[in-house]
Amino acid sequence: KLILLVLNPFWLELIEKGIKINVQECEEQITIDYKSIAVVFTHLFENTSKYIARNTSFDISFNSEDNMVEIIFEMNSLKIKKEEKDKIFNENYSGDFAKATTLSGNGIGLSIVKKLVELNSGNISVELDIETYKRNKIMGIPFEQNRFKIQLPK
Repeated sequence: KLILLVLNPFWLELIEKGIKINVQECEEQITIDYKSIAVVFTHLFENTSKYIARNTSFDISFNSEDNMVEIIFEMNSLKIKKEEKDKIFNENYSGDFAKATTLSGNGIGLSIVKKLVELNSGNISVELDIETYKRNKIMGIPFEQNRFKIQLPK
């Protein structure tokens, strides 16, 4: 429910970009600080709306393992270079392609996300270019299929 509530303000912008939004049902309960995880999702959805390629899909799914629930955000978004994979979670860091498109912010969003997820006894990671056949370029800017994963305790 929290994901849908936080996604709601971004829904129209994503639909206007031709994004098909797919949210898997999840009945699992997680143990979190509601407000801080709402901030996490807000930052992720804000980045999604900025960096997702037009006319693609945004998929949110869930896995339950042992004492954790994994929330998976998958999209065709602005390319993140391999050497930037861990740096994007550092304060004041924006990726090269984000800077090149003038879409980059001040590099605070994902660092806040990481800190808040960790304060909730969870972790966040990103997998880059997971389906190479989905690579594309829009006006010379590369996009790839990327997957952000957040694990939170049950």
